[in-house]
Amino acid sequence: MIRNIVFDIGGVLIEFNAKAPLERLTFESEKAKELTTLIFHNIKWKAYINGEIVLDELIEYFVSNHPKLQDEIRLILSYDNLKNMMPPKKESMVYLKALKKEGYLIYLLSNITPDTLRYVSEYDFIQHIDGGVYSCSEKISKPNPEIYHTLIERYQIKADESIFIDDTKANVEAANELGFRGILFTDVVDLKEKVKSIMKMQN
Repeated sequence: MIRNIVFDIGGVLIEFNAKAPLERLTFESEKAKELTTLIFHNIKWKAYINGEIVLDELIEYFVSNHPKLQDEIRLILSYDNLKNMMPPKKESMVYLKALKKEGYLIYLLSNITPDTLRYVSEYDFIQHIDGGVYSCSEKISKPNPEIYHTLIERYQIKADESIFIDDTKANVEAANELGFRGILFTDVVDLKEKVKSIMKMQN
């Protein structure tokens, strides 16, 4: 019997589009491509997600190595620019609240930076969750099984009583291997159908 619904955050409850802030800031295409690779495909970005370094350290690392791009780097990584990079997926948030109202326990399991988590916490859906495990606090990220086990043990939930929703295939596969009912998120309409299908199998 399904009792728990576990949501990823980026790509499920909020958008995560590295190109969006660059497009809105009207960088030329070649510079936008360079900045995307420089920032979001760098090992230091993963270290930031895992809470190993703070935002100021991340910015100074990039600036010191790419001083000619320091203005662009500081602008892209500013807290205010998160709203450009990570707008809310309002339909997903509404669906989360509906599931909570139906009586399911709602958890979050996310690879997320401290600053993004602070930004996300401004949305009212956060009031409807029963717990969360975040890479920036645990110093480890999905799809490493350890972070899933942390969620299970901390909140005393059972994987086979839980639906796990994520927009990354590797993360869903890792959850499935641990006994979760994994759903690869594409959009809310598809998600609702897949959740209904799983619920019917329980009856």
